[in-house]
Amino acid sequence: MVAKQQLCHKPMLSSCYTRQKENELYQLITNATDLEPILEPFKISDRLAIDTETTGLDPFTNRIRLLQLAIPNHPVLLLDLVAIQDKATALLNPVLNSNALKIFQNAKFDLKFLTQAGVRVSGPFFDTMLASQVLQAGLRGIDHSLEALSIKYLQQTLDKTEQTGNWSSGELTDSQLEYAARDAAILLPLSSILSQQLEAAGLTQVAEMEFACLPAFVEMELTGMKLDVNAWSALHQNYNSLAQQLKEELMKTLATPAQLPLFPELTQTVNLNSPFQVLEAFKNLGIPATKTNASHLATYAATHPAVSTFLEYRQTTKALTTYIQKLPLHIHPRTKRLHPDYYQLGTATGRASCSHPPLQQIPNKNEFRSCFVPEAGNCLISGDFSQIELRVIAKFTGEPTMTSAYMKGEDLHQLTASFVVGKPFDTITKEERKIAKSINFGLAFGMGAKKFVVYARSQYGLEFTLYQATRFKKQFFRLYPGLTKWHEQVKKGVKRSGRTLSGRRRLWSKKPPFTELVNHPIQGSAADILKLSLGKLPAALRGTGAKLIGTVHDEILIECPLDTATQAAQILERVMVETGEQYLAPIPVEVEIKIAKSWAK
Repeated sequence: MVAKQQLCHKPMLSSCYTRQKENELYQLITNATDLEPILEPFKISDRLAIDTETTGLDPFTNRIRLLQLAIPNHPVLLLDLVAIQDKATALLNPVLNSNALKIFQNAKFDLKFLTQAGVRVSGPFFDTMLASQVLQAGLRGIDHSLEALSIKYLQQTLDKTEQTGNWSSGELTDSQLEYAARDAAILLPLSSILSQQLEAAGLTQVAEMEFACLPAFVEMELTGMKLDVNAWSALHQNYNSLAQQLKEELMKTLATPAQLPLFPELTQTVNLNSPFQVLEAFKNLGIPATKTNASHLATYAATHPAVSTFLEYRQTTKALTTYIQKLPLHIHPRTKRLHPDYYQLGTATGRASCSHPPLQQIPNKNEFRSCFVPEAGNCLISGDFSQIELRVIAKFTGEPTMTSAYMKGEDLHQLTASFVVGKPFDTITKEERKIAKSINFGLAFGMGAKKFVVYARSQYGLEFTLYQATRFKKQFFRLYPGLTKWHEQVKKGVKRSGRTLSGRRRLWSKKPPFTELVNHPIQGSAADILKLSLGKLPAALRGTGAKLIGTVHDEILIECPLDTATQAAQILERVMVETGEQYLAPIPVEVEIKIAKSWAK
């Protein structure tokens, strides 16, 4: 077995698990005077496993109780930071900032607590959880916990009973100390095996990119974003009024005695949350809808105002219940800011996601984004990759019209609009460009006409008939024939894995849909470019006072003192352009930089 071969040159873990002799598995340090000589072998080791046990999950209100350090062929060092933190920080600095590979399981959690404790840890990093996620990207139901990984790769069972134990108590039990030591010790052989797996799969570079992003995600979560609660309250009132207005309009349209003679109980009102009642009301208006989901109703919205109003009502109530009502509940009582949880590999394509709150899903409208503001004396700076996925498509497929347009510095949305509406390039209006933007981003990924109707309405507020969508699709592929060829090649070569420009892999457990096969290499490559930027920005921005506070798809957001804003903006643009060109050259990369007093456009 690979696991046994990996362990043969180290002390067998199982012999360490039974504490037969004092300090066989660990050394507990509760006095800083004992620490300096003990740290000497840790300073010269090329591999250092790090773990923490904390008094809770919130780095702002809880603290580290134990810091565990493990190196090969040595007892695990357990530092009781409650007892020695003030004196230990300086002594730990040479160890935690050496050139050793720092190995964690779910590093972001530990690094947030260490940062709050004033303990800096520098890379290179290796995160066993992220490594497993890179290896298994796309497969559902995979457990990436330390317990699961230990069984899978080392055939070792970890007792996690103490994970939820009381780490605030005055004296820790032998069971707690042994649990803490085991969790750190096992990271050494586990990381070695995962490293071999990554190498064999051609995923080492991708994993290293993810590991390099860790400081950025730690910074984003700890810094958080400020919400203007007064502006948000006004938005809440406006949406309440809009929802009521739309409801009253629908009641007048859908519920009249003449329209619903067979349902007298509905003549005064229609329950807008009842699919049956809504469909009956539509039927009486001559609308042949059979479902109330957005994808079905969107095909009727352009020709039936009642359907359009109903969809707007549902969108408004969803915004109220999903974002507007809940967002203020996530403001941290100590920092007065929002601190979302980022999932670095939250999607199968490699994009990050976030929750608590889901800031990435906040509607991309100025009325929402204007409520996100900097602290006094600061500004917000956003860097947004311009048409990055379309540039990736041009690079990935070599589509000649796209490639030529970008090489000449032309706006692809404007080019598409010119062809679709049949007007000269220089006469395209803002609204026509918006139509072309929806066409480019929708149809390039293999979207059918019906789905495009839904997509255009939900993402751009545009209403098209099925006939219009079908005509747009024909014109689009006539303009970009290279995309037709690419789609045909993908369909012929259907397989259960796909790669991005960086080599990021996605797996499928069964035959994947065509749209996923087309989407992964493009969206995944865009995610690679963004993450490469995130990995470089914390160091590049050092000295400007700027902090990373968020990322949404192709956008990076920082908060910065006003007096260094120009410098920080130049750094942000330079790093993003350089990382984009690393993958896309000779396709030029453009980044839209904005310095503002809110997140709004």
